[in-house]
Amino acid sequence: MKNYIENTLKFILFLALGCFVLWLALKDQDLEMLGNRIKGANFYWAGLSMLIGFSAHVLRAFRWNMLIEPLGYKAHIKNTTISVFIGYLANFAIPRLGEVTRCAVLSKNETIPFNKLVGSVFVERVIDLITLLLVIVFTLLIQFDLLKDFFMKFFNEKVEGKLNSVYFLLIVAAISFVLIVIILYTLREKLMEHHLAIKIKTFIIGLLEGMKSIRSLKNIPLFLLYTFLIWILYWGMTYVCFFSIAGTSHLSVAAGFAVFVAGALGMTAPVQGGIGTFHALTMQLLLLYGVSETDGLAYAFVTHGAQSVMVVIVGFVSILLIPIFQNKKIKNDTTGTN
Repeated sequence: MKNYIENTLKFILFLALGCFVLWLALKDQDLEMLGNRIKGANFYWAGLSMLIGFSAHVLRAFRWNMLIEPLGYKAHIKNTTISVFIGYLANFAIPRLGEVTRCAVLSKNETIPFNKLVGSVFVERVIDLITLLLVIVFTLLIQFDLLKDFFMKFFNEKVEGKLNSVYFLLIVAAISFVLIVIILYTLREKLMEHHLAIKIKTFIIGLLEGMKSIRSLKNIPLFLLYTFLIWILYWGMTYVCFFSIAGTSHLSVAAGFAVFVAGALGMTAPVQGGIGTFHALTMQLLLLYGVSETDGLAYAFVTHGAQSVMVVIVGFVSILLIPIFQNKKIKNDTTGTN
């Protein structure tokens, strides 16, 4: 009951934050004009964006399987795929819940230890973070003169006026860390005998084993190819939606990378599915390319809406497929035994 209440409060808090950011982006807009822009969009391109996004998530499942194999387990790609989509669906409830959810789903369907799967996902996220940083660097290089002011403003707003408080917090954190280490070291023998400590130790061991999977990959070039294709497809699902709105149809391939980076930063915010933050950052970035706020928001709604609809539909279908796949597995196991 306590977890249910906590998750409900988190859901409400994150949703309220996203809606507030979305309201800030919409409050000075002509909503009737915005609605007409969205209604007049060419949804063929939105459909193509959905297909590209779907393909990227399927490739993510193939890449995840490559991280699982070195752990001594071989998951069926259909189970990995539905786990990935259910994970993305879970992110619409609580941000970052998807990583835990997809590990739990796959662990149940393939009887793979949950903590090892978490370790493999941690590795995956680190690789994705590095890739995103590389994409940002690449985008800055090809659009440096246009984008430097935007990114400097974005990061300065996060840091400006907070340095003193950051230093103070770092000092407090350091002192607290030292005190905690001393206390834990003093009570280490008693603490290690506690059942909770045993569970934590087991979890950490599995987590570390999962993280080691990157060093035991059987086919590193294929893994890198999957990573490259996933991110190219992410860019592609952003770029093709330019053609859905008349006001963005003239934008270049390079502009597609810039908008993709802005949208990716918006999606990392602690709100469900990037609601609000994706729209606000995308609109602000498109202003640099001479796109009006109305057209920028229309583009953001079409792009975000296309991917959200795809994830929701495929996510719920994946949930429905779980018992079907499980029944087939039980039937095959029974047949094989006989």
